[in-house]
Amino acid sequence: MKCPVSGAAELLHEPRDIVYACKGQTSTIPTMTGDYCPAGGEAGFDAAESAHTGALMQEFNRQVNAAMVDPQFYRVELSISGFHSLDGAPHQTRQGDAKAQQQQDQDRLGALIECRQQQFLVFMIQMRRIRHHHQMQHGLVDVTA
Repeated sequence: MKCPVSGAAELLHEPRDIVYACKGQTSTIPTMTGDYCPAGGEAGFDAAESAHTGALMQEFNRQVNAAMVDPQFYRVELSISGFHSLDGAPHQTRQGDAKAQQQQDQDRLGALIECRQQQFLVFMIQMRRIRHHHQMQHGLVDVTA
């Protein structure tokens, strides 16, 4: 069968290793059996192979995103048995320690939100300056008024 995208070559039905990239990180998905176009590089897979590949890509994305999270700001959940971190490991605390930890977590979260708000405001100011500069360059602003 000819490639439906390029029409330039016959598709090759074979297994290949696929390199997948996410945010600068790469992973190799081994032995993806599909129809590959030697001319344009396109590939087509059946439903089962696509579902399997999609699951592997999502798991890799989760790992990459998790590696980018600042561990200082981990989420703490209150359960009947006490506090647990994201990895499920219980924290052995007394009632007073738990309240102090909860207050520290709230303080850290408040500081993080404030920092993000400030970063957003700086970003918006920069965008306004860029837009104004662009408008001035292209004569979209009446400077005589």
